[in-house]
Amino acid sequence: MLERGVTTPHLDRYTSKLLGWNIFRRRNKGPVSGEAPRFWKTPGKFPTKSSQTLVHPLSAVADLVILLGWNPSTNSFVPNNLEILASLHPRRNSPEFVVPSVSPLSLVGEMTSRIDKTIARQREKIASGAYYEAHQQLRVIAARYIKQSNYEAAAEILVGGATALLRAGSQQGASASGGDLAIMLVDEVYTKAGWGITGGDDDAEGRARKKRLIELLREFPSEEPTRKRFIQEMIGWSGRFGPVERGDAELHHAAGSVYAEDNEPYDAEKHLILGTSESAETLAKLEYEWYTNDEPHTAAIYASRAVFPYLLVGNLRNANKAFLIFTSRLSTSNVSLGVQEVSSASSDVRVFPSLPLLNFISMLLLTIQRGSADLFKQLTAHYASQIQEVGIWDDALSQIGEQYFAIKVPRQGNPLLDMMGSMLFGGQNQGGSRRTPPGRSQSKTVEAPPASMELD
Repeated sequence: MLERGVTTPHLDRYTSKLLGWNIFRRRNKGPVSGEAPRFWKTPGKFPTKSSQTLVHPLSAVADLVILLGWNPSTNSFVPNNLEILASLHPRRNSPEFVVPSVSPLSLVGEMTSRIDKTIARQREKIASGAYYEAHQQLRVIAARYIKQSNYEAAAEILVGGATALLRAGSQQGASASGGDLAIMLVDEVYTKAGWGITGGDDDAEGRARKKRLIELLREFPSEEPTRKRFIQEMIGWSGRFGPVERGDAELHHAAGSVYAEDNEPYDAEKHLILGTSESAETLAKLEYEWYTNDEPHTAAIYASRAVFPYLLVGNLRNANKAFLIFTSRLSTSNVSLGVQEVSSASSDVRVFPSLPLLNFISMLLLTIQRGSADLFKQLTAHYASQIQEVGIWDDALSQIGEQYFAIKVPRQGNPLLDMMGSMLFGGQNQGGSRRTPPGRSQSKTVEAPPASMELD
């Protein structure tokens, strides 16, 4: 063990101080400044003019230092191990010997300073338009840290570089280079390091890692193609190393919100359905804005795009929340609609005389809360003709019947996937014409029902 050499520069510098370099210099006219201290192989014996064999002191304690708590990923010692290491010094009983007081935090500060300088240099290159050069150098530097298992340093380098390149825009492929570094962050750092998410209140590290990804996601220009790949990798990592296989809800919400802001409803729906409680409001507003660009009588179809998927993934709370927000906007924006408020001891219901299928969705949510299979059968039978006209609800309602009321029905595929594929992400209306994502046009007014129309 005494003959082993160790090349870790931080450990070398720290241990030299720890072993009492000053004592060597005072008593033995040791090495000049900047030169490594030396001493005999024989423990306790100091070098003399006749010394023939000298050994770097670090090689004598390198393995023991690591065993006693050196963490190469943070470049720090486990607290309270300084006295243990100092007790190994051959002059530990000398009255002149003092336990070193070098703080391991100083090493972390040095590492942070070096990383900051590296990022600053690369940002200067990016600002000058040297996007490709900065991109390649950042990859090389990050790869070096990854090889050393210093994942935190690699993450800082990649995040700093990716952010600067993404902010530079699409000129000369800058944002594409930033996207590449962002993907490398997930693939080469988060995944290889095995960083996980526990989801508990005490999971501060998991929250910090997710926050880093979400902040980086928001730096992507909407037109950058690598954004979709980054989202896929981000969700995949959270599903692999988190408690939920389909991906972390907060990351889904972040991805869905970004797509919603960019008027990409199909991609937004996929993620908001699996998001947080806040996702229901985002999805309901998205569906309503989309609805205002279609025919007035299609309100229930757009409301169902939020309600049915939430029901199929077992999120009744978000289904109710999304429906309430959608119908509130509808009634507020169309005062001539003739909405009637019906209250009872257990619930309050809005009735839309001219939109029977919207009433069906409202009654469906109440039926699920009561858990009555007979009431569900009566409800679907009463609105059978209108449901048949829609033509895309059958599979979803069959699955809802089985999931919430134990009504077994034969089916050939996966109703959730079929429904979400045909209704949510297919982009076709019942007439076969393709719908386009909503723009910023004015809302259309829904006509009031004829005076002779009876309530459904």
